[in-house]
Amino acid sequence: MGRILRDTLIVVGGATALAFVLYWAVSGLGAPWDLKAYYDVNLADPYHQQDIASGAFLYAPPFALFAAVLRLLPFAVVVTAWRLGQIASLLALAGPFAIFVIFSYPVASELNLGNVNLYLALAAVAGLRWPAVWSFVLITKPSCGVGLLWFVVRRDWQALRKCLAATAGFVVASVVLIPGAWVGYSTLLMHPAPTLDGMPVLWIRLPVAAAVAVIGSLRNWRPLVVVAVWLGLPIWHPVSPSVLVGAAAFFWQGPLGGRASGPGRVSIVRSWLGRQRWIPSSALERLHRRRRPGRIARGL
Repeated sequence: MGRILRDTLIVVGGATALAFVLYWAVSGLGAPWDLKAYYDVNLADPYHQQDIASGAFLYAPPFALFAAVLRLLPFAVVVTAWRLGQIASLLALAGPFAIFVIFSYPVASELNLGNVNLYLALAAVAGLRWPAVWSFVLITKPSCGVGLLWFVVRRDWQALRKCLAATAGFVVASVVLIPGAWVGYSTLLMHPAPTLDGMPVLWIRLPVAAAVAVIGSLRNWRPLVVVAVWLGLPIWHPVSPSVLVGAAAFFWQGPLGGRASGPGRVSIVRSWLGRQRWIPSSALERLHRRRRPGRIARGL
């Protein structure tokens, strides 16, 4: 794809998304029901409603603290700013493909409802380069943290420590400021994850998500991390596939498509082979002398 065509598609996609936001801004804000649930969270009892009905807050206590800050601004301002952030995330992830996916039901509905799925996709993709960003995933929809198996399989303990340390900071802040919220959240977690329209429940999807993350790490296929996050969503509904927009970041020369943190696929394979005593040392020496930087750098 030529640079001029790429940039033109990005501009057209951004303008189209912005037109959606402006239309909603002047016609009653649309239906930002999910964002309204964040905006109306009551820190004294965030989990008084523990079902998937409209208005229920089903996120971890650290995110409740963030949501409470939103009330410092009028709801109309919050909705517009939130959607502009969603557009920025969409363009950073999908780039020239944004113009094609924005008319899909999941993405268009995601913009309208004001959920966090596009932000989750952004955090998962950016987190491969800046692991601390994964903390956003863990404080919103923790089951999506199955994508962290990417670092576990690669033995990238430093990246994993950065992610967990950032998450721990948010958790400690919430324990200090709203300790009672963790009681309600614990009760919420005791309930089986619900399902909508006959879609597979979390406990069926989670092992598949783990397998996808492991395969992606072994093969250095970064788009599979996004697929694992999608499979790990606590509740599947028609808007959920909007997370998959994140996979597009690895198919164009965008700001997030650089090389991931940690060793490449060949390094992982070499490390495993080096622990196998039945392989002749001469064969291992020849393997270590081989270099295939082009394929590793692409990471696809």
